[in-house]
Amino acid sequence: MISRLLIAICFLGFILQSGIAQDFDLTNLDSLELRYYDADSIQIVFRNKNTEKYGCISHKGDLIIPFEYDYLGQSLEGLRLAVLNSKYGYLNAAGETQIEFQYISGTGFLNGKAIVANKEGFGVIDQNNKLVLPFEYGHLKTKDHVCYAFKNIGGKFGVMDSEKNIIIEEVYDAIKQSNDSFWLAMENLKFDIFKYNGEKHLNERFDRIGRKNSYGYTSVGVDGKNGMLDEHFNWAIPPKYEKVSTLFEERFGVKDSTGWKVFNAQHEQVIDEVFEKISYLNKTHSIIRQDGRDNIIDFVGKRIIDPAPQSITKISGGKLMLKIDEYLYDGLTLHKIFEEKVVFTSRSPRFSDGYLALEVGGKCAIIDTSASFIISPQYDYCENLIFAGYLKVKNNDSENWGVVNLENELVIPFEYKNIDYLGGTKSDARFWLDDENSKSYFAKQKILISDIDSIVGYMADYTFFKKNDEIGFVNTYSDH
Repeated sequence: MISRLLIAICFLGFILQSGIAQDFDLTNLDSLELRYYDADSIQIVFRNKNTEKYGCISHKGDLIIPFEYDYLGQSLEGLRLAVLNSKYGYLNAAGETQIEFQYISGTGFLNGKAIVANKEGFGVIDQNNKLVLPFEYGHLKTKDHVCYAFKNIGGKFGVMDSEKNIIIEEVYDAIKQSNDSFWLAMENLKFDIFKYNGEKHLNERFDRIGRKNSYGYTSVGVDGKNGMLDEHFNWAIPPKYEKVSTLFEERFGVKDSTGWKVFNAQHEQVIDEVFEKISYLNKTHSIIRQDGRDNIIDFVGKRIIDPAPQSITKISGGKLMLKIDEYLYDGLTLHKIFEEKVVFTSRSPRFSDGYLALEVGGKCAIIDTSASFIISPQYDYCENLIFAGYLKVKNNDSENWGVVNLENELVIPFEYKNIDYLGGTKSDARFWLDDENSKSYFAKQKILISDIDSIVGYMADYTFFKKNDEIGFVNTYSDH
């Protein structure tokens, strides 16, 4: 995808330098937005941001499709899905209409077929606009045009083949294709798994089916118990446990009435111990709790830290770091990062946009994923607003709060008894400022409305407030 985008950018630069493409206006290139590069047809689809219309340019810089379409899709199998005046049709490589604009919905072609819809319902056509499946379905979905998930007039879902043979009865509330081999069907909040040919796979009905994790396993529930399926939807861990989690490749943590144990994909216990708690650390290690203390174990259960610390906390969202007891360590080398004690500003510490707020040696600071200080330890109290681009801070010499940005610039002075975050991020963040004499609303660092009684609500770009029993408003996203 990146290489195609690079080719398209280089191609556009070539057009500009060569002066070709005389049959369309290049005077306002800032208005053109790149949407697709078709390697097969060597054409680029652009969207005009001013008119919101789509057009297409050839590799020679010639205008192939004028900028008059509501939408242009990628060229697939020689035909391009297009929308004109809210009607769907198809264009050929020359930009000529191949299938008239007559449908209210459509998809790109795959294996010579496309799903389209008219007022009667959904159907399937070939590249000559010949009807393959009639317009009698409430919905149609497919990945290959070999089998289709469909919705009937009564609102129930089933699956049929291209010859309209029903392979999964139309009794389900929803059906989706999990991968190329299986269907997941839901009825009354219970799930069945079918092979792609419609044959039932596994006899169980599932309470839930989770998402496949990075190792290819899927956490599932059956009658209140939990298990794990492998990438082929066969049982790795049968559904008989209170909790199940993936620890390493083909290693699982399972919890029963006695505690946590470690099993392999053959449902064999591979570490002959029972833990109070166990959780994923990385691809080779896990955090365990035993006898009231935490530790790190490897693939075979060997302890990494001796003596065992009281507690271990993993910091998520960036480079692996651990708080072991009261100090911060590199999670891979166990090298101590700071000599001072650390305290987190939240119960579940994680990097947000590459930043983490914490106390180091009793002072609030912000670090990046390399543990370098973005804001050095200097504030006595703080509240984490990094997700919005700020840090709420206070010092011992003042009872009032202020707000600094990630450049440590004071954007709200130390003048308020309390500052509540209301919403938005960075320059669009909104705060409620409260002191002894007034209540104010702060937005975009430049708008300060003093002595208001309350915020009434939000609509589009505007915030409505109440002041002296009257309603006023401010455009949150402007300086006025």
